[in-house]
Amino acid sequence: MEKTENLHLVTKEESVPKDVAELLAEKWELHKGELKIELEPRTLGQITVKVNFIGGKANVVIFAENPKTLHLLQNGAGDMARILEEKTGEVTKVIVHEENKGEQFFRDNDSNSKDNRNEAERRLREAEEEKNKGNTEEFLHRMRLGLTE
Repeated sequence: MEKTENLHLVTKEESVPKDVAELLAEKWELHKGELKIELEPRTLGQITVKVNFIGGKANVVIFAENPKTLHLLQNGAGDMARILEEKTGEVTKVIVHEENKGEQFFRDNDSNSKDNRNEAERRLREAEEEKNKGNTEEFLHRMRLGLTE
């Protein structure tokens, strides 16, 4: 059974992604767990973080209840993944969702929990495939220009 830990994080709007990533790196030993983080100032609301490992990669899914916090975390997701990779040595993917959307994918005591998790994993795979497709197209473009051997 996964455990939930409640934390408190004092931060500023401009540093929310960095501060959250550093806190997550400190709490990385939770691995397959859930964190609920109450952000200070309180106007930033609460976030829920779920971590799981699929195919040797760490997947960090963050749910934000506050629209402004959601926007800040979505914009900083790439930086958060980089910070976590640097601090933990794990290949990391960070995805940020609105809290009410997250509830339909990750309710642990829901009878459809496995289906929900599979749906989230499918979306992660699709996002990764889209990224790899972009890399392939970029490589082919560079080949055409003679920039790659």
